[in-house]
Amino acid sequence: MEFTKDIEFNINPVANQDLCITYHGFLKDSQEIFIVYGFGEAWENTTETKMEKIENGFSACIKMLNFDTFNFCFKNADNIWDNNSSYNYISSITPFEAIKFDINALIEQIL
Repeated sequence: MEFTKDIEFNINPVANQDLCITYHGFLKDSQEIFIVYGFGEAWENTTETKMEKIENGFSACIKMLNFDTFNFCFKNADNIWDNNSSYNYISSITPFEAIKFDINALIEQIL
């Protein structure tokens, strides 16, 4: 799923699930990139994680907590930030309980 043209998610963010993020924004030529993230309006559980260098940028997987929003931005080792022009990046998080499974559709995908 494309979040922006420079940021991709492997799935829509869901509480208690891992979200893998691929970054290939203007910092992509850096030696190291860190994702700084938190949850909810107050950036609770704020964490900084080094991203893995991949062919087209950087990647990291993060467990979504049970909050309504996921807030994040990126920085390199020189402390240059990609923070969406000081607005940060924000995505909603779907509560896990809200996910409804269509077992027949799931079986068809597997087969």
